[in-house]
Amino acid sequence: MKNAFTALMILTTLGFSTFSSAEDLVIPVIAKPSVLQEGTQRELTAGQIAELLPWAKNSKSLLSDMVNGLQGLSTVDKIERLELGIKAAVNESAPKNSELLMRYILNRALVLNNTLMNEMSEDAIGTSDTKLRVLLSSVNMSIKYYDLDMKVLNKQSTVPFAQFGIEYFKFLSELNKSIFDASASYAIQKTALEWLQWDLFRDLKNTGYAPQIVKINNGLKLIPVKNISDAQALTYIRQMKLIASQLDLQVIEDKVSVVEDKVEVQVIQTTSNTSNAAECRDALATDSYRGSCTLFSKRGHVAPGVTTACGEGLLADMSTLACISMLVDYKNDWKAISIVQSCDSAFATDSSTLFCIDTVRGLYDVIDIEKKIKACGDALTTESNKLSCLGSILTTSDEDIVQACGDIMATDSSTFSCISKASEIGFDVQAIHECGQKLTDSSKLRCIKN
Repeated sequence: MKNAFTALMILTTLGFSTFSSAEDLVIPVIAKPSVLQEGTQRELTAGQIAELLPWAKNSKSLLSDMVNGLQGLSTVDKIERLELGIKAAVNESAPKNSELLMRYILNRALVLNNTLMNEMSEDAIGTSDTKLRVLLSSVNMSIKYYDLDMKVLNKQSTVPFAQFGIEYFKFLSELNKSIFDASASYAIQKTALEWLQWDLFRDLKNTGYAPQIVKINNGLKLIPVKNISDAQALTYIRQMKLIASQLDLQVIEDKVSVVEDKVEVQVIQTTSNTSNAAECRDALATDSYRGSCTLFSKRGHVAPGVTTACGEGLLADMSTLACISMLVDYKNDWKAISIVQSCDSAFATDSSTLFCIDTVRGLYDVIDIEKKIKACGDALTTESNKLSCLGSILTTSDEDIVQACGDIMATDSSTFSCISKASEIGFDVQAIHECGQKLTDSSKLRCIKN
């Protein structure tokens, strides 16, 4: 673990250096990821357009009908319906690897689903919900891209690979926040970077993305491909997210607006540099780490109190830096501090605390997120089980059920069974406590099921 934190520190320090200009860099040759059944053409012939036009229209109709028919089905049946529908849409264009973005998304959804099947235990809490979220979100995204594909087919546009790649990377990164199996999350995060560099590389204006392509390529060389432990996976996930945070992902046509945004940010920075430097001195033990800390306020807005909260909540200086980096330019100052304190209270180790912060920081608008963290922290005993619990209730209102099940059950496994069954059948908290009057966990569970 010490070596892993050292590697993270190296990447953090390197991240403060600016990109070389695109003209100074030689773009490496990026091979198409072997798992992707995608073509590489940037423009379509008249014959290809004639073949693809009816497929696109029929596929949109199929996908829309499939989504509309999900209501009333169980989670398992929804997953099966989505898998069948996606495969049907993809296979109808086989053996051609059609140059349409909606097909790319569907094909990638099948790859992601296979990854989850290989990396996550089928009976683990949250597995089915994660699969459903990935498949359904992918279908909805595919439908959204129909209009853009129509412009390509009508010769009004070329395939915007970079724009698509950036949007898909953000889409996949957001989905990964709700995956709490370490190996699965690691695989998805690595896949997201690999696909992003491929999409940027095959864009007509790929020279403009040379800095991003080179940085991703260099970063992936340091990420292992062999089997690793869950603890190592969590460390490398943070490293990959650090790489992503340094990419400055903008579509080339939007460069003017980027400059304007940076001017506005600079005004904010000048008001917080002094106070954050003082917090850095108090929160960190060594001058080298303090220097890295003060650089964060030069890169973006660090809310007053965030650095102090990270210093109090994390043990190692490196972990404190990682915590601060996650909350630069956070959209809600007081919420950032509250999240750090809540994750610190619920988790014992730096790695779990950081994973908690990184997961929930995008949910600043969810008022009761601290209640969800506390419920899982109180109800479960091991760090991994607490994280799995948090993942399962992020988008639900089941924290009261979690708390009640934790109150009446003696073991984590019984608590998970209680949460799963009570949520499924809509059991209320009072009824859970009534079943808690039984003597054993097994009898309590039978009471809830019946």
